[in-house]
Amino acid sequence: MIDILNLLSLPFKLIWAVVSFPFSLVLNVVGFLIHSTWAIVSFPVNLVWNIGNALIGTAMSVILFFTNPFGVFSPQYAVEPSSALSVSVPLSQVDSSSAITSYQITDTVSDAEAAFSKWHPKSIRKDGETLFVSLASSRIDQEIYESAILNGFCQAVQEERAKFQGIHQVQILNEFSYSGRAFEGGVTECQELAEFSGRYLQINLASKTHMVPLP
Repeated sequence: MIDILNLLSLPFKLIWAVVSFPFSLVLNVVGFLIHSTWAIVSFPVNLVWNIGNALIGTAMSVILFFTNPFGVFSPQYAVEPSSALSVSVPLSQVDSSSAITSYQITDTVSDAEAAFSKWHPKSIRKDGETLFVSLASSRIDQEIYESAILNGFCQAVQEERAKFQGIHQVQILNEFSYSGRAFEGGVTECQELAEFSGRYLQINLASKTHMVPLP
């Protein structure tokens, strides 16, 4: 019975194959043409995109190498110094009769103490327009420096700018206060950095940073 049904359906199958062949052929040809056209059109776009990304990445790497050859950015900030906090305020260059100037220096250092409190600095002092922050670490690498500047100083600036209006350089130094990294900036520069994120933030911070040489 099954053989008879198959035999009877054979002409219909042949007719359907003949009728559907041109439609299948057209659909396959159209699909092939669309795929080929997209591949041809997208190839130069992808090529230019990949070359552009490669050039930008290379340029960033070169900039970082020449501006900051000793550190690599890391989003993980783990600073666990164990030293107790002490604040020293040098008044050797301040007129002892000027109570206002003395108060301003002490107040700025107190504000800096609060800004850097989670890094437990060994000492903080202000000399002119420069703030010196010594951390309990034998070496100030890029990770510690970026964390202290971005999450410490600039964060405090964003919260209350007036406290640090007189600061135009912040040096993050090691526990011996003789080497580290210096941020060439203050309120204005922190506001500029707030406009960036990721690698662009890193590059802009590096452009405002220099190593503090040994004396």
